[in-house]
Amino acid sequence: MRETLLGVDVIGFCLPADQWPGPGDQYIANDLAELRQVRKGIKIVALATKSDAVDRDRMAQHLMAIDKLGDWDEIVPCSAVNGDQVDEVADVLVSYLPEGPALYPEGMLTDESMTVMIAELVREAALEGVRDELPHSLAVVVDEIVPREDRPEGKPMDDIRVHVFVERPSQKAIIIGRGGSRLRDVGTQARKGIEKLVGHRVYLDLHVKVAKDWQRDPKQLQSWASNRPVLMRFQLLVTSSPTSRHPEATAPATSPPTPNRPSAARTVAAAKSWNEASLAIIPGVESTSNQTCPA
Repeated sequence: MRETLLGVDVIGFCLPADQWPGPGDQYIANDLAELRQVRKGIKIVALATKSDAVDRDRMAQHLMAIDKLGDWDEIVPCSAVNGDQVDEVADVLVSYLPEGPALYPEGMLTDESMTVMIAELVREAALEGVRDELPHSLAVVVDEIVPREDRPEGKPMDDIRVHVFVERPSQKAIIIGRGGSRLRDVGTQARKGIEKLVGHRVYLDLHVKVAKDWQRDPKQLQSWASNRPVLMRFQLLVTSSPTSRHPEATAPATSPPTPNRPSAARTVAAAKSWNEASLAIIPGVESTSNQTCPA
C-alpha cells in the first residue's frame, strides 16, 4: 500500500464516528505521518464518517480524538447515508488536487466521430419508451452523410441515410409501430438532436431491417465492422420480447423540420481539462480492543 500512496496527491482517511479510534487506526496514522516525511506536499484529510449514527456530543468527542491521532490538513465529518457534508468532502479533496494540463483542444466537446454521435441519437430515439422490450438487440449503422447540392448560400443541408437492424420481425414491428407511426416519431426526435449537433438542417432517411441473430453471427459483425468500423462502438444497443408481427417494410423518410425548432436531444459534453492527480481513500481499521466511544 505504501507504494500506492507514494504516487497520490491527496489521501482521505476514513474514521467511523460510531467506533472509538483504536490501535489499528493509530498504526495507519503513524504510517501516514512517516509518508509525509518521504513525500513532501502530500495532503491528508481525516473523514469522520457515519455522523448519522451518533449524537452531536459524541461526534464532538470523536473529532477531538481524531485531532489527537495525527496531523491532518483537514477533518471533515460526513454521512453517506443521509448525504450530510458529502459535497463538502468532494470540495475539500478536489481543492487539494493540482490542476493538470488540458487533454482536449479548446472548444472540443467530444472525442467521438460525427457518425457515432448521429447513430447514438438515432439509437436513443428508437429506445424511447420501449427499453424493457428492446434492451440489447438493436444496432444502428449510418450508411452515408451527403451534403445536398444546390442549396442557398448559408443554408446547408445534409442527406443522412441510416439503417436500424433488429434480430426478429417482432422487434421490427415494435420499432415501426402501427402504420409506421412510431418510426416517424423516432425520426423526428433523432433529427432534432442531429440538427443541433451539426448546426444545420438534415433530411433523415431511416430504414429498419431484420438481421437474424446478428449478435451471434461473426460474419455479420465482421461485415459491419469492416465496412463501418464505428459500428463496433455501439454494438450493445437493444433487445425485445416479441409482442406482435409486422410485414417487412421500410419506414418513410422524415421530412425537414421547421428551422430553429428547439432540440430535445441529450446534451453532449466533456470536460475541457482533467486533473492528472490521484486520490486515495483509506478505510479505518476496526479496533480489536475493548475500547468504546465514551457516551
